[in-house]
Amino acid sequence: MLQSLSLRYIVTKCASGVLFCYNESSFLLIDNFMKHESIDLIMTHFGQNLSRYIIMEKSWEWGHPDGDLYKRSFEVLDSLKRSPRLDIYLTLSSHAPFKPPDEERYHQEFDIRVKQMKLRPDIKRMVELQRDIFSTILYTDHALKEFFDAYRKRDDFKNTVFIID
Repeated sequence: MLQSLSLRYIVTKCASGVLFCYNESSFLLIDNFMKHESIDLIMTHFGQNLSRYIIMEKSWEWGHPDGDLYKRSFEVLDSLKRSPRLDIYLTLSSHAPFKPPDEERYHQEFDIRVKQMKLRPDIKRMVELQRDIFSTILYTDHALKEFFDAYRKRDDFKNTVFIID
């Protein structure tokens, strides 16, 4: 495999790398690519302390929701030495089937927000047809907020750059 000019490749000489993955990293050969990019640790197991909620689509298991991935990552980060590091979070909650944990809570939040928007009836119908997608976006936004709130309390926060893609 040819060497790419990825961000990971560029920082290889000065930083270790961790991939936090929602499920099995072998999906789409992500593990092969990350090994090629010299990732030092691929974290796919969540342990017993986190929720049992698994994102499912028919018979396929997508994995754990973003909030669980973020919470588990702090345990792993705390066990690593505090050297320069590139941490990559591969999240999937905003992917079909759009079923966040505590789904009813986010459906209710969606309903409240749609009412507040005072949309034209035709637009409102189109938006309501996407209720699962928008409810999931509300969940992923909430999970990111909790992640940043928790990270902000860490000593390494002031020396951390976050890139969201």
